[in-house]
Amino acid sequence: MKFNRLIDLVVIALLMLIATVTRAQDTATTLTPQEQKTGVDSVGSKLNKSYVFPEVAKKMVENIQNKLHNGNYKSIKDPQEFATKLTEDLQTISNDKHLRVSFAPQRIAEQQQTVTPEDSIAFLNR
Repeated sequence: MKFNRLIDLVVIALLMLIATVTRAQDTATTLTPQEQKTGVDSVGSKLNKSYVFPEVAKKMVENIQNKLHNGNYKSIKDPQEFATKLTEDLQTISNDKHLRVSFAPQRIAEQQQTVTPEDSIAFLNR
């Protein structure tokens, strides 16, 4: 159960970053280098705090931070492509096929509507 919550937290962290650039569904969304950095930092923070194997989390975070620093993500402008690439990079280190990053701005909109603890529980259950 803790692992499923971690996955949700990682997804939510990335989505919070990307929510700032979300527009109407028919409008193209492009990521800036700063948004990529924020996404990598957010995913890294969640992994370091919550991943079941701290030493693996550290390796995953170092990997995506190094790739960001070296410009490996520079050409990626599509949020879904960025999420897919982060997922691949994290899974390469962890061999954890349950760990995924996704782009789902609708979930961020739903999460931002949570006001009470009951709303938060209902959101997590969905």
